[in-house]
Amino acid sequence: MVILPVVVSIVCLKGVWWYNSIKYNVDKVLLDTTQLFYYFLHKTPKMEINRMLMLLGGSFEFWKQYNKDIIERETDDIELTRRMKSLPNLGENKKERPLSLPYSLKARILIHSYLSRIPLDNEGLEYDQRYILARVLRLTEEMISMSQQLTFYTQIKVPIETLDNLLRLQPMFVQALWPKNSPLLQLPHITDHNLPYLRKGRIYSCGDLAALDAEKRRCLLKSLSDEQYRDVLVVLSSMPRLSIQTEILGKFYVTS
Repeated sequence: MVILPVVVSIVCLKGVWWYNSIKYNVDKVLLDTTQLFYYFLHKTPKMEINRMLMLLGGSFEFWKQYNKDIIERETDDIELTRRMKSLPNLGENKKERPLSLPYSLKARILIHSYLSRIPLDNEGLEYDQRYILARVLRLTEEMISMSQQLTFYTQIKVPIETLDNLLRLQPMFVQALWPKNSPLLQLPHITDHNLPYLRKGRIYSCGDLAALDAEKRRCLLKSLSDEQYRDVLVVLSSMPRLSIQTEILGKFYVTS
């Protein structure tokens, strides 16, 4: 007599699993999000980085209608509106659905805040931001995949500029930097305050700083404590150093 309820439970669980599995592709991205990327890349093959961030923010993974893990708070409107003032190029006046919907704008604000290194000072928004960032690299890979499919299997050719911008997205998220930012900001404790002093010493990259004489380097970073300075040295020492040499082994002539 107990067997029937158990069988029903197993069937229900399998049904739930099957329903959830058909919503995602092999890379665990919602199929609707894949279609969204495909549609907008087909519509506007030439994309700038801000447009790509807008598209990432429109991913259905961040909409409660598609993802029950998303938390919508009554305070979101107030908190997000306050932060929009310090974030240019959000495209909040765009009328394209779903990019104009509140969930998409929220995701975009949190992404821009992260890349601009603006603290949120709100526990709920910080949780939401971490949730988005944990998934954004996978979504970026899906967008790259869609651009490749358009290029190879359709008459729409995605420009090389778009592909280049797509490849810039992943290091942007890893380093929390915009492309225009100095690569020196990757280093711990280095802020915009330090950059003018480093530029005066003709230091524009991490490699330049690593190659400096120890005494000169410490002088340029005198605003850092000894512990902070050691942190900088540890990160610099962990960065790979590549040395490339080229050699022409022979000459080739093309005749017609």
